[in-house]
Amino acid sequence: MKISIEEVEKIAHLARLDIEDGLKETLAGQLSNILDYIDTLQQVDVEGVTPASGAAFMNNVLREDEPQA
Repeated sequence: MKISIEEVEKIAHLARLDIEDGLKETLAGQLSNILDYIDTLQQVDVEGVTPASGAAFMNNVLREDEPQA
C-alpha cells in the first residue's frame, strides 16, 4: 500500500507532530513498507498452528497487596 505525503501530513497533524518537509517522503516510504509487510503477514496460512504461550497469557505474578503497619 502506497502512502502519500499528504497522508503523512494528516497522520502527523492527528498525532500533533511537526515533521520537517525533507522527512515526509522518507516517512511515507517507511509507512508504505510497514503496511506492505502487514499485508504479507495476513496472507500466511496459520491453520492448525497452536498459539504460542508467552507473557500475554500469564496471570498476575506479583504478590498480594496487603497493608502493613
